[in-house]
Amino acid sequence: MINFLLRLGFNADVPRNVSFHVKDGVDRLNRQHKDQERQLLMNWLAPADFSNQHTDIISRREEGTGEWLLSSKEYIQWRTGMQRLLLCPGIPGAGKTTMSSIIVNDLWKHFDQHTDHVVAYAYCSYHRQHEQTLTNLLPTILNLVLYYSNFLDRKFLEGLYQI
Repeated sequence: MINFLLRLGFNADVPRNVSFHVKDGVDRLNRQHKDQERQLLMNWLAPADFSNQHTDIISRREEGTGEWLLSSKEYIQWRTGMQRLLLCPGIPGAGKTTMSSIIVNDLWKHFDQHTDHVVAYAYCSYHRQHEQTLTNLLPTILNLVLYYSNFLDRKFLEGLYQI
């Protein structure tokens, strides 16, 4: 490309720094290719995706729902690491899934800029118990941790894929 431009002579419409633009384009294509490979490996690792379900749950909640939980002493102590367990029991239909989605959003808000924190989640349903085994859920959680932590190493995943 550069040789071709030199034979034609300088053209005012051609950027002066052609090699920079070519390198930038190649780098962008390489990143896109790596992202596609990464996504294929992630889908192989855990095809379950709870993001659509999460979006649906959040969209159906009423404004202000769960504010009492987010401002509670127990939740704040758990979020800040002072407590190791946050237990939210309830009967079917009590709103545990909605509260969980509110907590996920709050954690994203608080830990979005922290590279040492990852928010990983899964939604379980009484009606889908046969699908929600440890064997199915654990890879989904691992998938989220790897994806959002930028820990995902191609050789690591290819090694898993070989197993």
